[in-house]
Amino acid sequence: MSSQPEVQVPPTPVKAVRAKKEKVVKEKVVKEKVVKEKVVKEKKEKVVNEEVVSVPVQVEEEVVADEKPVKKARVASLPAKYNKFIQYTYYMIRALNNAELEKTGEELLDEEKFFEAAKVFTEVDVQKEFVEVFLENKGIGKEMRTHLADKKKAEKAAAKQKVADEKAAAKKRVADEKAAAKAEKAAAKKPTKKSSKTAEPVDLVTSLVTLANSTTESVQVTEEEGGVEEEEEEEEMDVKVIEIDGKGYLVDEAGNLYDNSTHLMIGTWDCVTKEITHV
Repeated sequence: MSSQPEVQVPPTPVKAVRAKKEKVVKEKVVKEKVVKEKVVKEKKEKVVNEEVVSVPVQVEEEVVADEKPVKKARVASLPAKYNKFIQYTYYMIRALNNAELEKTGEELLDEEKFFEAAKVFTEVDVQKEFVEVFLENKGIGKEMRTHLADKKKAEKAAAKQKVADEKAAAKKRVADEKAAAKAEKAAAKKPTKKSSKTAEPVDLVTSLVTLANSTTESVQVTEEEGGVEEEEEEEEMDVKVIEIDGKGYLVDEAGNLYDNSTHLMIGTWDCVTKEITHV
């Protein structure tokens, strides 16, 4: 029997041992991962089956075991930062209307129109944009202060004008009372010889104008008497022509005022107040 030469196996290198160990570990991890995924899948299938059982009989829908349950879409909401302004707008208009209803029984503003203009019940994006316009307005404070200053200025001017009007009215009242008293005094005077000589006022005024325009009396020469006879001098009444507001008038010593054209007495003239008191 022939003997075969003994084969010597070289020792396993360290690197090969490490690679083998790492392979075993990886296989173990993969197995554990597969087991976990299987458990999770079974749980999902159980949940889906339970949801299918809870669905009413009337609904006939095909349920896929692997399909994930559909989540309900979340309704967009206005952030609290903006929502406070919208809520205050709603509160303000309701409060103003309620106060006015208690006071007068009528609404101050149309609520629905105001809510529509203030975007109270519109979409979230519109409400947010509406509030941001206010938040980005950096000059609103200055605008309010200017408005208040203008308001106080107008009130002060109105009060000043009221005082001036009251003073003017009082002054006019005093002047009217003075003119009335003077007219009453002139009317109470007894008629003089000059004013009672003729019966008709028109003839008297005509004679007064004639006397005012003449400076001397005419001398009549009569052939019957053969000499020069001086006319009897008529009684004179002093009048003068004055201009009031661009129009000419006649006025006598008593302040009686006559129309320059018709020679009719139209009233009395107050040289102090420069006013005409019509008869």
